[in-house]
Amino acid sequence: MLNSNSSISDNPVPYNLLFFSLILIVFSYSNSLQASWHFDDEQNILENSKIHLAELSFDKIADAVTHHSRSGIYRPLPMLTFALNWYFGQDKVYGYHIVNILIHILTAYALFSVIRLLFYCCYAEQYNRSFINTTAVLAALLWALAPIQTQAVTYIVQRMASMAAMFTIFAVYAYLRARIEKTQKKYCWFLLCLMFYFAALGSKSNSILLPASLLLLEFSFFYTIKTKIATFRIILFSAVVLMISVLFVYYGLGLNPLNLEGYTNRSFTLTERLLTEPRIVVMYLSQLLLPIADRLSFEHDIVLSQSLFSPWTTLPAFLFIFSSIALSARFLKKYSVITFPILFYFLNHLVESTFIPLELIFEHRNYLPSLFLFLPVGYLFAQALYGEKKFSPIGRIAVACCGVLYVITSGHATYTRNLAWATNDSLLNDSFRKAPFNARVAYNLGRSHALAGNHSKAHYLFQFSLEHADTSPTPNSLKPLILLGLAHNRNEIGQYKQAQQYLDQCLSIDQEYYPCQEAKVTLSLRQKLYNDALSKAKTLADTYPAYNYMKHVAVAANYLNEMEIFFVYIKKIIRFSLNNHQVMHLTGLGMMKVGSYPNSVFFLQIAHKLSPNMIEYQLTLAAGYYLNNNEKKAGNILDMMFTKYPILSIQKGVYNIEQYGVDQTAVDYIVDTFSAKIKAAFSLLDE
Repeated sequence: MLNSNSSISDNPVPYNLLFFSLILIVFSYSNSLQASWHFDDEQNILENSKIHLAELSFDKIADAVTHHSRSGIYRPLPMLTFALNWYFGQDKVYGYHIVNILIHILTAYALFSVIRLLFYCCYAEQYNRSFINTTAVLAALLWALAPIQTQAVTYIVQRMASMAAMFTIFAVYAYLRARIEKTQKKYCWFLLCLMFYFAALGSKSNSILLPASLLLLEFSFFYTIKTKIATFRIILFSAVVLMISVLFVYYGLGLNPLNLEGYTNRSFTLTERLLTEPRIVVMYLSQLLLPIADRLSFEHDIVLSQSLFSPWTTLPAFLFIFSSIALSARFLKKYSVITFPILFYFLNHLVESTFIPLELIFEHRNYLPSLFLFLPVGYLFAQALYGEKKFSPIGRIAVACCGVLYVITSGHATYTRNLAWATNDSLLNDSFRKAPFNARVAYNLGRSHALAGNHSKAHYLFQFSLEHADTSPTPNSLKPLILLGLAHNRNEIGQYKQAQQYLDQCLSIDQEYYPCQEAKVTLSLRQKLYNDALSKAKTLADTYPAYNYMKHVAVAANYLNEMEIFFVYIKKIIRFSLNNHQVMHLTGLGMMKVGSYPNSVFFLQIAHKLSPNMIEYQLTLAAGYYLNNNEKKAGNILDMMFTKYPILSIQKGVYNIEQYGVDQTAVDYIVDTFSAKIKAAFSLLDE
C-alpha cells in the first residue's frame, strides 16, 4: 500500500544505529588510507598529465573532464574528482582514499535511505518503526562491510565503479520521492533522478540499466490493477530514457557495447565467455554472502567452459541462475523483499557479465549489482526480532548474536583484505599465491622484482609469464609487455645482446609497438651509441610525437652536444613538464652547455626541489652555482652532501654528472672540494 510523505517524516532517522554503522565502516577501511597505487592507477592518474591541475581555471578543469584515458574510455566525472584530488594533494594517496571511503559511506547511507523509504511507502501499516529501521540499517551495513567491495573502494581508480553505484542509488531515491510526492515537487524529483542517472553514466556505463531497474522496482512494489495505465506510462518513459542513454553512451562517451571485435584480442571466444560467466557470477555470490577474505583476489585462474558439461560446474551454475530468476519472477509480488534483490543483482550483471568482450572476472563489478543483496538478510533478521511471529526471548538473543557475529566477521574480513592492498608487492604476492598460473600476475611480480634489483628472480617470472601468456585474457597485448620486461631486465645487467633479441621478438609480434621501439633507443643510450639513439629517437618522435620519445631526442642530442636539436625538442615538451624533475634537470644541463648559467641554475633548482634526494641533481646544481660565480652557494651544497651521503655514493654521482656533460671546470671544482674535505677529516683523525 502506497503511503504519503507524512508517514516518513513522522519517523525520525535512527542516528544511534547510523553512527555505530559509520564507526564500523571507518574502522574496516582505516588501514587502507596509506595503501599504495596499483596497476591502472598509474596510467589514469600518476601518468595522466591532463588531470594534474596546477590551478583551478575553467580551461584546465574542462581539459581534465573532457580527457579520454589511454584505453579510449571516457568517464568525465571520476576524472574531474581525480583532477581535484591532484590539485589539493598531488600524488599523495591519503586524499584519494579519503574521497573513496566518503563515496562508499554516502552510497551506504543512500542505500539505507532508499530501503527505509521503500518500506514506509509500501509496508508502513504492516511493520513498526524498529522493524523498518533495523532492516534498512543492517542491509546497508552488511553491503558496506562486504570484503568484496574493497576492490571498488581501496583500488583508487575504481572510484569509477563506486561513483556509478552512488549516483545510481541517488537516482533510485529521487525516483521513490517522485513516486510518492503529491505536489508539483514530484517533477523536480523526476528531473533530479534523470540528472543522477546521467551522472552515473558519466562515471561508468554499467549503470545504463537503471531504467530497467526502476521498472523492476515498479513491478515488485507498486504495480496493481488500478495502476496499469500509470505503469504503462512508466514503461514507455523508461524505454525512451534507455534509448537516449544508449545514444549518450555511444556518441557522448564513445562506447559501442555491441562491438564484438574485441574478441580478436582475447584468449576466449564469445561462446566460451557466455558459458563461463554463470560460474563466475555464482562465485561472486558466494564471495558476497560468505565474508572470507582469503577467497578474494585481484586475479583469478579461471578455467574456460568449453560446453555445458566441461567443467562439470557449468550446467549447475546455469540451472542455479535460471531457477533463481524463474522463482523470483514467479513470486515477485508475494515476496518482493526477497525476490527484488535477486533480480536486481542478475539484471545489473548483464552489462559486464554477458556478451561484451570484457575481461572475464573482476570483483569490483559487484559493487552496483549487490546494492540490495543484503535486504533479505536484514528483513529476516528484523522478522525474528520484531515480526508478528517473533522468536522467544532466548531465540531473539540468539538471532541478535548471529547478526552481530556476521557484522563483526564481515568487518574483520574487510580489514584483513585491505592488508593485501597495502603495497604493490603485497597485492601481487597475494594474487600469485591464489592464482599461481596467471601470466599477468607473474609478469607484474617480475616487474616488481626488476625494480627492486632482483634480476634473476625477475627473469624467471618473466619467462614463466611468457610460457602461460596464451591463457591470459589478452595474450596479444601481454606478450610484447613480457618481452619488453625481459629486454629491460637484461639491459640493466649489461646483457645488451640478449636485450636486443627480446626487443626483436617483441617487434616481430607487433612492428608498431612503440614501447619496444623506445626501448631500442634506451638500449643505444645505455651502450653510449648516441648517434644511433638520436636517429632512432627522432624517427620515433616524428612518427608519434609523444612526450617520452621527444625527451629521448633531447637526451641523445645533449650527449652529442647537438644543442640546436636539443632546444627544438625541449621547447616542445617543457610546457607539459614543469612538474617533471628529469626534464627540468635536462633543461638545466642544456642551458649550462650553451653558457646560460642563470637560466641553468633556475631549472636545476626546480629539479632539486622536485626530487631533493637525487645526488646527481645536487651536484649539478652546485656546478651551476659555481659557473654562475656563486661559489658560496655551491660550497654550501657540497658541505651538506659531505655530511649526509657516503663518499662512494658521491663518487658515483660525480661520475654520472661527467657523463651528462657537465662543464669540466665545475666537475674539477667539485672533486677538489671533496678531496680537501676528505684530507681535512683524515688530518683530524691523525691528531
